[in-house]
Amino acid sequence: DLLSEQIRDRNMSMLLVTHNLGVVAGYTDEIAVMYGGKVVERAPTKVLFSNVKMPYTEALLQSIPRMNQPSHSRLAMIPGRPPDLVNPPTGCRFAPRCAYARDVCVREEPPLVQAETPDHTFACHFPVGSAEYHERRVELNRASTTTAEVL
Repeated sequence: DLLSEQIRDRNMSMLLVTHNLGVVAGYTDEIAVMYGGKVVERAPTKVLFSNVKMPYTEALLQSIPRMNQPSHSRLAMIPGRPPDLVNPPTGCRFAPRCAYARDVCVREEPPLVQAETPDHTFACHFPVGSAEYHERRVELNRASTTTAEVL
């Protein structure tokens, strides 16, 4: 296709800016995910898709349309609003929209830390796959089950 041809023929790099990670998957060697003006996860493309750490990245991946979805099905959405960048919130900028956020997320901005591989970094106090993340997921599932039973 056209983008691949341009990259190959001109021996150049491209910077693609999008909310749709599915669009860039076939064109990139590396992905940097930004939220609220900050890099929150960065990794080689294959690593990012197979070992996501940041809940925002996870939410972006869950919003990619899938061929096996029924037609006219709703895409996953991220609740809430993006942060005010003139007066950014303290702590993690994604915390107000993150289902896994805890008090520390609102108080302290997480630093970029290295994942299992040296070329994968992320900024999250409770990354996807951590014990705290799984605990919170169980709590959320329990709450949604209880709500469904009440209805």
